[in-house]
Amino acid sequence: MLGQFEKATLEVQYNDGSEKAIKQTFANLKEGVSPEELSGIHAAISDIAAYPTGDLTIVERTRYTTIGG
Repeated sequence: MLGQFEKATLEVQYNDGSEKAIKQTFANLKEGVSPEELSGIHAAISDIAAYPTGDLTIVERTRYTTIGG
């Protein structure tokens, strides 16, 4: 059986400088991600770089559809 990529979700969790918990989710990412989606992900990573003292968790979920076999 083969798996065909369907979509992915990226979740970024971190604490900002005031220990406030921040969670950003980028859902339904498919092949050919739009420039707007990439800008949002870039902004989240830039925010993390501004607060390097906190904890960071990145969760990536990928969904595949089974084909064949």
